[in-house]
Amino acid sequence: MGLVLSGNRKATEALKSVQELLQPSDHRMASPMAAVRAPRSSFDAGEMVNEVLRANEEIADKGLAEYYGGK
Repeated sequence: MGLVLSGNRKATEALKSVQELLQPSDHRMASPMAAVRAPRSSFDAGEMVNEVLRANEEIADKGLAEYYGGK
C-alpha cells in the first residue's frame, strides 16, 4: 500500500479499483475478494483500503511532510 504515500491521482484511481474488487458487485452474490482475511486474524482488506484512501486524500491535500507532522 505504498501508493498512499504519493498522494498522486493515479494512486487514488488504483486504490479505488482495488476497493471495487473488494465490494460485492451484486446484492445476491458477494465478491470473492470481499472476505479476504489473513489466517487467524481480524484483518479486513476492505477496511485497510478505506484507511489507505483516506490517508492518500489527506496527503494529496496537505503534503507528506504536514501529514506526518500532524501525527
